[in-house]
Amino acid sequence: MIEFWKLSRSTQYFVYSALTLSLFTTCLGQTQLAEFLEVHVNTARRALTSQLYNGYILSTVALTTSQLQAILAVGQSVNRRLTKSVYVYNASQTVLLHVSSTVNAFMVLSGLNGAAVKQLALSPTLLWRDTHFISYELIDTADNSMSNVPPFVPAPSLAKEAKPVFGLPVDGGPSVRWTSLRECVKVLTGNRNTNTKSLELRIKHGEPYLGYYVSFKPFSNS
Repeated sequence: MIEFWKLSRSTQYFVYSALTLSLFTTCLGQTQLAEFLEVHVNTARRALTSQLYNGYILSTVALTTSQLQAILAVGQSVNRRLTKSVYVYNASQTVLLHVSSTVNAFMVLSGLNGAAVKQLALSPTLLWRDTHFISYELIDTADNSMSNVPPFVPAPSLAKEAKPVFGLPVDGGPSVRWTSLRECVKVLTGNRNTNTKSLELRIKHGEPYLGYYVSFKPFSNS
């Protein structure tokens, strides 16, 4: 009994984030682990047996990414209702900037609806606000440690998007006004997340865009 007590006091436990699959902290002994998890020692022991507890993966040894993924996969198969996370990367998909533990949490953060979040997360090319890549999965080739990432505070919509855009039908008719680049592409393409670069280039070079002459300045009959 004494030997078990000494072992439980001296064992180092590795605590990984189930969201980022990176080492979060280590605890020396089950008592310290229980304090970290804010549970009774008996609960901490049960958590060690299952290896998954409240967003953490627990182990008595250091684990590789593939081992962590395997543990998480087993947990997901046991609990089909495990909440889907949303991962926010920089535009080049090289650095993980933020993790929302649920889709609803990201909807609150971004102001998007569920359909828009799904479209972003499943697209290999669309960017959120032209600056961030959204995914339901971690990108293996990216830096997912978040070790040098400041608290994520999404910038408000880009100033250029708030600039009105005016359109004049190529085949004649009255001009129209959109409140922003984003609204213009949403109306003309039916997809708010369509990249605005093509529209900006058409405005710059005075070329039609989807049946409209477009400009940041009102047309004569506006």
